[in-house]
Amino acid sequence: MSENRKVHVELGSRGYDIVIGPGLLGRAGELIKPVLSAPRVLTVTDEEVAKHWLAPYRASLAAAGLTGFELVLPAGE
Repeated sequence: MSENRKVHVELGSRGYDIVIGPGLLGRAGELIKPVLSAPRVLTVTDEEVAKHWLAPYRASLAAAGLTGFELVLPAGE
């Protein structure tokens, strides 16, 4: 199994990190929580992605004590 890798997107004061690797969906909540100012997350996705990945993502957020809200758009939007 390969290790996760953090890549920094350099945008001056608006820069951010991206984590790449296997098994991250199940750890999304624990990875997101430290960068939040409040324990709430808004996720924007489309119907196709939501169909496959929204339930485990929600579970990961809940396990980390985060409240998730979603905006699910029609596929292709």
